[in-house]
Amino acid sequence: MIIKEIAKKSPYFIQRPIRSIYGIIPYYKKLGKIFKNTYDFLGKSQYWNKEQLEQYQVEQLKNLLVHSYNNVPYYCKLFNECGFNVEKFKYLDDIDKIPFLTKDLVMKNTKDLMAKNFKKSDFIYSSTGGTTGKQMRFFTQKNFSASREWAFMITQWSRIGFDYKNSRRIILRNQVLPKGRLWIWDNCQRSLVVDTYHLTDENIKKIIDRLNYEKNPYIHTYPSAVAIICDYIKRTGYGLTYDLKGVLASSENIYVGQRELIESTLNTRMFSWYGHSEQCILAGECERSNKYHIFSEYGYTELIDNKGNVIRDNGIKGELVGTSFNNYVMPFIRYKTEDYACYSQDQNCKCGRNYKLLDSVEGRWLQEMIITSKGNKISITAMNMHSDIFDNVKNFQFYQDTPGVCIINIVKKSSYTVKDENVIYRELSKKLGNDVILKFNYVNNIERTKGGKYRFLIQKIKT
Repeated sequence: MIIKEIAKKSPYFIQRPIRSIYGIIPYYKKLGKIFKNTYDFLGKSQYWNKEQLEQYQVEQLKNLLVHSYNNVPYYCKLFNECGFNVEKFKYLDDIDKIPFLTKDLVMKNTKDLMAKNFKKSDFIYSSTGGTTGKQMRFFTQKNFSASREWAFMITQWSRIGFDYKNSRRIILRNQVLPKGRLWIWDNCQRSLVVDTYHLTDENIKKIIDRLNYEKNPYIHTYPSAVAIICDYIKRTGYGLTYDLKGVLASSENIYVGQRELIESTLNTRMFSWYGHSEQCILAGECERSNKYHIFSEYGYTELIDNKGNVIRDNGIKGELVGTSFNNYVMPFIRYKTEDYACYSQDQNCKCGRNYKLLDSVEGRWLQEMIITSKGNKISITAMNMHSDIFDNVKNFQFYQDTPGVCIINIVKKSSYTVKDENVIYRELSKKLGNDVILKFNYVNNIERTKGGKYRFLIQKIKT
């Protein structure tokens, strides 16, 4: 793990030999026991009957609730105030008595949400991407949260043939590559990492040539990024010369017609899933349909209406609320995600799994695009920053009305200084590159739409 951290933080000329050496170690050995145990467990539990899955959730919730009451100041106070007795918890719907956790509450009570029975070194800093204009910082559990998360991810990818020991990926997401490079080979992940910030026609042609050379069978991507490449292939007829096994798409809503474009152009299945940084809910498409299986072993998922009432009937849209089994250092219990979904009318799946099924998910990440001076598009999803650069910012929003120029509107906290502006400029400029000028505009508040919704990017350029 130390080698991996050095590789992440070092310049590319130092990273390259470190990654090459690290890549010699068999991938499955680098993943560790937590990953292996979770992965093996899911191989069996995903086919449990409904009673077994429910019993597992009751046991996991009981463990989490007892731990939280005994070790987390926020929950000790909350449970006492609402009269919730953790020792009497027996049924899933007993959790209805606990008030919801929101992003604002997490930000206001960060310290009190941290478990007292863990060492400081057990806490790993994390943050949300800021789609609501507020970037929330929180902590996950070292050597546990990420390992379990990856085991679940690989398990759902295996539905379309992905083998964690042998399969290779093409990654089209938000990695910032060394200047002048359109791709790098990452031995640590056995993946070809491709630049998504400079998808001009000229660069796309070069990227396609590289993909045809590498012949990696899976593309791990944002839907918007691979759609840009598919649009190029449709227009020019210049495409892949080998067969893909699947497109692994996440982090964005899938627009009408987009799945058809991607699947028909690349002649393969696009497999999507819903998850989020807080790791409370994970739901992935089934190999037998486009419905989403909610992992019962990952956490406890609820749907609520706009009055906070739990929705138990199928076909009714509500907000997703999650309780995570992946994080004991900073438990999230009944966390309101601000994402929406509905249970499928038909809860019987041909695959034989008994997980609860969602028809679709409406997430916060829309496929909004920043237009560069050269006319190519950068998905706003790729601007997602899981770091502390916005810690001294109340709200922020991107605005564009001129190709090649992007304004970031910022509502400052009292602790905000010139140093924050310099850091934000440096980190965002790494992603935007030389083809977009970033400008700062300080405002008192961020305007919302007529419907009261927040937009991460206000795009005024007609494309």
